[in-house]
Amino acid sequence: MRAGHRQTAAFAGRVATGWLLVAGLSLTLAPSNASAEPIGAEICEEPTERPAVTETPWAQRWLDYEQAWRFSTGRDVVVAVIDTGVDAEHPQLRGRVLPGIDVVETSPLQSSATTREGDPGGDADDDPGEGETNSGRSEQKILGNFDCHGHGTFVAGIIAATKSSDNPFFGVAPDATILPLRQDRGNGNGTAGGMARAIVDAVDAGANVINISSSVGQYAQVLADAVDYATANDVLVIASVSNNGALATPTTSFPAALPGVVSVGSIDEAGQRSDTSETGTELDLVAPGQQVTSTLANTDGLGVQNGTSYATPFVAGTAALVRSRFPELTASQVAHRLTVTSDYSGRSRPNEEYGWGVLNPVRALTAQLPEESAAGATPQPVDEPAPPPPPDNGGRTIALATVGGMWLALAAAWIVATVVRSGQERGWRPPTSGRDTVAASPKRGT
Repeated sequence: MRAGHRQTAAFAGRVATGWLLVAGLSLTLAPSNASAEPIGAEICEEPTERPAVTETPWAQRWLDYEQAWRFSTGRDVVVAVIDTGVDAEHPQLRGRVLPGIDVVETSPLQSSATTREGDPGGDADDDPGEGETNSGRSEQKILGNFDCHGHGTFVAGIIAATKSSDNPFFGVAPDATILPLRQDRGNGNGTAGGMARAIVDAVDAGANVINISSSVGQYAQVLADAVDYATANDVLVIASVSNNGALATPTTSFPAALPGVVSVGSIDEAGQRSDTSETGTELDLVAPGQQVTSTLANTDGLGVQNGTSYATPFVAGTAALVRSRFPELTASQVAHRLTVTSDYSGRSRPNEEYGWGVLNPVRALTAQLPEESAAGATPQPVDEPAPPPPPDNGGRTIALATVGGMWLALAAAWIVATVVRSGQERGWRPPTSGRDTVAASPKRGT
């Protein structure tokens, strides 16, 4: 446990009496490959569809994060997913998901602010998409590594899904570890207090990055205190803005609008801001959020979704890549690197529609930032991949050069001997002084 976690007791006492930290669960860091016996046997619903994904998803082509794997794959980084849980049994997540925590079951603090419309993604536009409902596996109370709703599993897949021979989809940071914290079952029981509780538990469980693909529509002190706690312990919080961008009245989302949080909006395949993506001065980055492909819970398949919820994990996955490559950087330095290395296509920045710009994973891993020099970080600019080396013919080349040189020397000696002998026959003798006494020729003066 990090030294900064000594603040837990003080924080708990400050925000509310009776805040209970489930230390035994929070500190369990062994990945879960299989579910324990279910408690309560709450059966998930059958999925409606499992669309086949045969082409590389556009977001993967746009962000080109497979190229970023030349520098980092997210190894030794824990990304907390505060959501509806994560299905640890999905083939592309198996072995990457910790047991996690269910803060809904452990009586989180209550707040008048609730997760918007019960949608863990932020708002109504985070539609279920194709195949989001789930089936066939029983919920495990307390732990976070099951997911009946499917939203958290979809988010986790964008962050850390591994490659599969069955489809072209994979996540941003396949060697990162997912810590699932369920703060909403997808039925409207998420609260600002539950979200705050999950943030604190994630910090205490050793998370390096926290992904929150949800929001509340009003400020809550308990949530602000939890974000401050994460910041004090060098944990980077990344959160989605809402999907209320098309409303006539502007909205503000929390925790995305809080200081220290990287707030994320959505773009479409043309690189344009999604109509529903919230705008405002609090926006930091945008990433793909339309027609996004990822893992479906309680199936072996994939689905396609829309919303700012699904833009956010692209940023969280990239943060994992950066934290793995540059462990000496603080959370605030990682946030700075993510924003200033983004693509902005000549727009002023930051601006209210795109923030600092569109996420660029490769640049985030390779740009040279002089302001980081005090921290000892010296990233190098990305170069084109080096061509394969030519065959090693060094020994043969040297041998040929040596033999060739020997023959040239012999030939030169023969020519000299022949010329001298011929000259002697014509009465020529070598000079006896520094001056050439050979008779004048058209090419030589006296």
